[in-house]
Amino acid sequence: MHVMVSYSHADSDFCHQFVDALQKDKRLDIWVDFAYCHTEDLWEEIGEAIEKADLLLFLMSKDYQDSKSCRQEVMYAKDSLKKRFIPIYVKKEFTATGWLGVRIVGPQYIRFGKKTI
Repeated sequence: MHVMVSYSHADSDFCHQFVDALQKDKRLDIWVDFAYCHTEDLWEEIGEAIEKADLLLFLMSKDYQDSKSCRQEVMYAKDSLKKRFIPIYVKKEFTATGWLGVRIVGPQYIRFGKKTI
């Protein structure tokens, strides 16, 4: 299964731990920008990763919600391509509102607290 991880660079530490844990499951082919973006056109690679993904994991936080780049990824994946996704709350105290809250309504979600993965 092709899985794309979308995150805010402000949450890089959490993302690295999260991806390390996911990679233990050999059935998952995980795409995350810090491992695969090596060309001059970052957005082309991100677009291709979203298109190939069977599932997207949105690592959500206040920084994610405030990021224009993350917003573009969510809009392309969910609004344009109707991709399956799972919202992952990076911080226990964060609740998605506004544009992000509207787009993630409905599906199950996972909420992480202060413990590491």
